[in-house]
Amino acid sequence: MNPFTSRSVTCRRLLGACAVGLGLLAVACGAPQAKPAATPSATATATPTASPTAAGPQITLTDVWARATPGLPDENSAIYATVQNKGAKAERIVSASVPETITKRVELHTMVKDGDMMKMQQVDGLDVPASGTLKLAPGGFHIMLIGLAKQLKVGDTFTVTLKLASGATVESKVEVRAAPAATPMSGGAMPSGTPGAMPAGSATAMPMR
Repeated sequence: MNPFTSRSVTCRRLLGACAVGLGLLAVACGAPQAKPAATPSATATATPTASPTAAGPQITLTDVWARATPGLPDENSAIYATVQNKGAKAERIVSASVPETITKRVELHTMVKDGDMMKMQQVDGLDVPASGTLKLAPGGFHIMLIGLAKQLKVGDTFTVTLKLASGATVESKVEVRAAPAATPMSGGAMPSGTPGAMPAGSATAMPMR
């Protein structure tokens, strides 16, 4: 091959390569390419924390029992217990209920003095002091079961539900026990001076066998 022809071909190839290189350089040095729009960072939005709800009633019942009955017609009985309030505010018991198989009529009662006798009187509520206790006991506050649907025998159990002024309820099992001999209740009255006696006031006697 003619050496001059070979050199000519080589030069043409070099010139072509330079042209391509200059084209790439022109592109690289041209107007700056638009940068992709930065993705806006998500704005931190604090999730609202649920405000703490007020603590519910902290009422517990212990030593819950009801008087056994002899099995006579139209019998009544009563529920006693120690009601403890572990909360920082006072609670009020506004009603109580038991299964209808026990009775449909349940009332909150206390004992009041009438002459030299103590008689039962219905009340519209029982207050349980904050961080304190309320004693339901013979001769004082109690939950009255009126017109029993059946005899209550020693060892029987059933449930009682207390409703508070707040609308909350507290449920507990009740054990039927023999009434203590030291606290008889007959004809809805008992001698004055019995432990747990309440101040004098109007009262409606309720037969209790």
